[in-house]
Amino acid sequence: MSNSGLISDLIDELAHQFEATLPDLKDRLMAAARISIADNSELLLRWAEMASAGSLSHDEVDWLIKSRLDLSKMKMLEEAGLSKVQVDLLRQTMTRTVIGMITGRILPGARSA
Repeated sequence: MSNSGLISDLIDELAHQFEATLPDLKDRLMAAARISIADNSELLLRWAEMASAGSLSHDEVDWLIKSRLDLSKMKMLEEAGLSKVQVDLLRQTMTRTVIGMITGRILPGARSA
């Protein structure tokens, strides 16, 4: 798995998740998700490498991702007209997807987030 492959697959999975959870807002959400993933891709890839090497456990990866993709990063979406419930759903969807993708590919036998 290449680094660009992981990020690309992550973006594709987020698009699928947004279509399922907030289809009317998918385009706006994907624009924000791409920015967030791009802003955090270096860290995500570093954590994936560390997890692959056994330096990070599933719980540590989970905590790092949750702390990085926090609600403050989604404030711009709320200001763009999304309700707090929609912003929270977006944050949860992104967090679950990123954790699931990284731990599912990197950590053998990892449980779902």
